[in-house]
Amino acid sequence: MTPTESSSTWTSVGRARWTLRVQTAQPGGFVEFFAALWGKEPFGWQQDLAQRVLQRAAGNGQEAQTAWPEAIALPTASGKTACMDIAVFAL
Repeated sequence: MTPTESSSTWTSVGRARWTLRVQTAQPGGFVEFFAALWGKEPFGWQQDLAQRVLQRAAGNGQEAQTAWPEAIALPTASGKTACMDIAVFAL
């Protein structure tokens, strides 16, 4: 199809339109981000980790290198997969 064909045919093919807003991640915004993903608020430890990662990553030197803990030792079903959400949010 080409753009010169009838507009109804061109419209039926469709074109995706994306709007990208780039913002600096703020610790308080993680709750809204998480709720948009999962439909519920994050656990307290998830909020604390997001805050730690964002604050320390904003620094430099040793503090930035220790943004993430060496291990996250929590039982099954405690929400450890949310660490991926925190990492994406912190990008």
